[in-house]
Amino acid sequence: MASWIYVFGVLTVSALVVVLVSGGVLALMGPGWWHVSGVGRYVNLDGQLLSPGRFYQTAHTKPMLFLADGSYLSDRATEQHLAGAQWGMMNETGNYPGQAWLWLSTFWYQIDPFKSSKNADAEIWAVMAVLSLALILVPFIPGIRSVPRWSRVYRLVWRDYYRTRR
Repeated sequence: MASWIYVFGVLTVSALVVVLVSGGVLALMGPGWWHVSGVGRYVNLDGQLLSPGRFYQTAHTKPMLFLADGSYLSDRATEQHLAGAQWGMMNETGNYPGQAWLWLSTFWYQIDPFKSSKNADAEIWAVMAVLSLALILVPFIPGIRSVPRWSRVYRLVWRDYYRTRR
């Protein structure tokens, strides 16, 4: 049991490092580096299909002209609630609720300091990094790590185990 706890702890810390490094790269270099770096050109299939052989693989003119031709696609987008006013990170096409695991990060976009901020993405990233760090450090905070022992919730969760021990 202890080895699995160690594995999940290492994976959690590794995920935090990946989030911090990728967030730092995006904060320092901006999102455009993805389109001009070797890694971005290797993974950015959309850019390769749109304008192969060019340095900046971001010419979306032809697809946008294709989509803007007529009102059929615009009417379908409005019908599916994708017209812009209703769109968000949690919205999905059709009647599906969206990605449930994104609720925590999208929640912050609805709160007043972030709702009107021009730099909301970076601020929310910082809040999520602090919250993730706090969650990782819970086992090391002396008062908080004892709450399960004081509340004895573990006995409810492991009641079958304790029933067989008697």
